[in-house]
Amino acid sequence: MENEVGMGPRQDLSPLLKPQSIAIVGISGPDRFGGILYHNVERSGYSGKIFGVNPRYETLYDRPCYPALSDLPETPDCVLLAVPNLGLEAALEEAIARGVRAAVIFANAHSEPDQDGRTLADRLEARARQAGMVVCGPNGMGFVSLASRLPVTGYYTDPETPAGGVTLITHSGSVWDAFLQNDRDLRFNYIVSSGSEMVTTVADYIQFALGDASTTVIGLFLETVRDPETFTLAL
Repeated sequence: MENEVGMGPRQDLSPLLKPQSIAIVGISGPDRFGGILYHNVERSGYSGKIFGVNPRYETLYDRPCYPALSDLPETPDCVLLAVPNLGLEAALEEAIARGVRAAVIFANAHSEPDQDGRTLADRLEARARQAGMVVCGPNGMGFVSLASRLPVTGYYTDPETPAGGVTLITHSGSVWDAFLQNDRDLRFNYIVSSGSEMVTTVADYIQFALGDASTTVIGLFLETVRDPETFTLAL
């Protein structure tokens, strides 16, 4: 999914930011992260398919709940990994095996190095890159695609938030939330908390926004630039 710089966008973010179907791995009760994640999507008016994955339930929210991604009736465009660090490797591996093209990782993916000197984040990054998967995160708040009525976050979102033409990409979760909850008549098409950018960086989000006809302004709140070459090209 990655191209040489200068040959168009480095990554295709459509499966991530404009998915036709999503699977919530770790969907749970309404008072838990996976449940809040589901309710945000369900209340928002998202028109795509929503699949719940958790072996502890047969049904949840009047929907079938599948024990594994391999049991889904179709392959979703994007998986939302509402699982802790201990479950991340297995969950990502299962998504790759199923052929899922995009994932969102909310956990921080932090660990001590293994015997080969690789951390959990290193191992996840290597597998995602090998599979050509785009990834939002880890260690981020997620994103809200107001253009698609899709809030991918385990934190409260207002389903009545109107869409507009501003794309905001931020490394700060507090800045992300402050702008999402703002009452200053700013209207967004995408608000992205890109986290520690294991695979997909701010430069990729800029390129995606530039190719979206609804974008009129791009706002950035950055702590670092992880892909200077693509970032410079995007600018």
